[in-house]
Amino acid sequence: MKAQIKKHISINKFLDEIFSYRLLFIFASVAYLIFPFILKYNDNTSIDPLWGRIAVSSIIMLVFILSFLSQYIRKNIAYFGYSLSFILTAHYEYLMYINNMSAGYAIGYFTIALCVVVLFRSVASLVIYISFSLLGIFAVYLLLPNPITNPILFFSILITVQVITFFVLVSRIALIRNLKLKNSQLRSTNIHLYNAVEEVKFTNVQLEQQKKEIDTQRAI
Repeated sequence: MKAQIKKHISINKFLDEIFSYRLLFIFASVAYLIFPFILKYNDNTSIDPLWGRIAVSSIIMLVFILSFLSQYIRKNIAYFGYSLSFILTAHYEYLMYINNMSAGYAIGYFTIALCVVVLFRSVASLVIYISFSLLGIFAVYLLLPNPITNPILFFSILITVQVITFFVLVSRIALIRNLKLKNSQLRSTNIHLYNAVEEVKFTNVQLEQQKKEIDTQRAI
């Protein structure tokens, strides 16, 4: 039974929304700050002001820190995660614009589109984000006279990625609901099992007392 209880606690920790968001915030903050150095290694001509990366990473890390201090942030941590995804995406689309939609930044955007899905907990919020990102990219292409990456190719890949992320989210939501249901059933089973064990113990104690009373009466 102890093993079952430990398993129940472990699943609860895995499903804990605040815990998972904190891990995501740390990863996103560090990765977004490191990524420009990888791009510079492959393309020395890229324009990527470090102050912008530091600003975005600092905002993400600030929310991470405040999640330990503010009950309001903990209560609404999903919405803060959504807001951070919009900020990060908007900044990256700006970088794509100043780099004339170079191939390296295009690939980076696909990476963001695939990774950001883990922040979302509802289909509606993801649809809003996808619409925002598509409009942003569309605006970037409108403002660039001669973008390096072909727009038809880019949008074809991006829409494919977005469709995949949409179905991944739907599947993940169904999986989480199923895990929560099974976890709830496991907890209920543990409670019933614990009560049954306690009842057996209580019955054994009563039987022992009755036996002692009978033995005492016989001795008399």
